[in-house]
Amino acid sequence: MQKKYKNYFTVYLILWFSILICSTLFLLIYVNERVFTIYFVITLLFAMIINAFEGNRITDYLRENNKEQYMKNRSFRDVKGVVNNFSAFEFLVSNNDSGDINITKLKSNYKKTILLIIIIFFSYPIFFIISKVLGY
Repeated sequence: MQKKYKNYFTVYLILWFSILICSTLFLLIYVNERVFTIYFVITLLFAMIINAFEGNRITDYLRENNKEQYMKNRSFRDVKGVVNNFSAFEFLVSNNDSGDINITKLKSNYKKTILLIIIIFFSYPIFFIISKVLGY
């Protein structure tokens, strides 16, 4: 029996909103420019962790259940075991799921995770400008 894979995107979104709200509250209370730095470091670590987690999930699933796809897409991890999004992007946007519903779910979840990471990066200049305006 194949393992069912959960979609953790909602959890990621809630965690990011929590970080954003807490950082905004600290910014309003303490009116300090360091709040942006703290927000930047925390969200950057958060983005790296969820990216590695999702990349490992899809790679492990392919290695265990779909050797053909795994051999084609070993680019998810380089020699050191680090997830490499750029070389795996072609696999993520392709329609070739080999008829496996779990691959479809994992790819969909990973795409949503990448979108969240992009949104987090676009939040940096906005949060920086707000911290500068309120900081003076």
